[in-house]
Amino acid sequence: MSDNGIRFRALIIGIILIPINIYWVIQKEAYPGWVTAAVGPPDTLSLFYNVIFILSILLLLNFLLSRILPQARLSKIELVAIYAMLCISTSISGIDMVQILPPIMTHGFWYATPENEWESIFWDYLPRWLTVRDKQALIGYYEGESSFYNFIQPWIIPITFWTIFVFVLIALMLCINIIIRKQWTTNEKLTYPIIRLPLEMIIQEKSFFTNKLLITGFIIASAIDSINSLNMIYPKIPSIPVRSLEIGRYFTEKPWNAIGWTPICFFPFAIGITFCMPLDLSFSCWFFYIFL
Repeated sequence: MSDNGIRFRALIIGIILIPINIYWVIQKEAYPGWVTAAVGPPDTLSLFYNVIFILSILLLLNFLLSRILPQARLSKIELVAIYAMLCISTSISGIDMVQILPPIMTHGFWYATPENEWESIFWDYLPRWLTVRDKQALIGYYEGESSFYNFIQPWIIPITFWTIFVFVLIALMLCINIIIRKQWTTNEKLTYPIIRLPLEMIIQEKSFFTNKLLITGFIIASAIDSINSLNMIYPKIPSIPVRSLEIGRYFTEKPWNAIGWTPICFFPFAIGITFCMPLDLSFSCWFFYIFL
């Protein structure tokens, strides 16, 4: 990988892409049918496909720049920095993270009634600097039709403290990574299969996207997901049953019928990641699933 430093423009590009990326994540998770969709919210998978897609676009633009304006192309270390920024923004903005913070800050006050007696039960235990109690602000949040100034003013202090908390949480996770890095990377030589795909995309660049096996695998995987997605929209189109094939019903005699509900799924992305895993680790995943 190139040793060139990260230029300021890489940070600017990352900052510009973060709102676009977050909007994508929120829109995907706001879709009510994502639970049964062929592809769920981006951050429910360890390899964020939204970031992989954006990285692919950046690599395509980089290829065009190398032909037109070589000195303007992004270096490999800059691409890694942008990828990391987008991954962090996805994990923070995704499901079960920042998206549930506003309801936590407001729910106990908006839905308090004389009947449930929430005010007397726990209001005194909720810090004012971490919650929003202003009725007008809550109306603006839950019902809309409010000016930005009137809406945001009561939120400034809680949002500030929650932002500090999130940054400390990220810093803590970074410190944990630093502590375990030598043991995992140097001593145990773990392969980190999740990072292999984006790393190979950045390092190989041209040869990666011309790999015949990669193109074949991509066509097969995208065809399966595309057909299953069309089946959701147009049920007349037959689906390819690769998800939740329940095999427990085929075991009817003792002691095997104790196996219960046992779904077998075939996810192309999981098969691809498993290919990068050490054999003993992938065997453990298979064996302990059956053992469970």
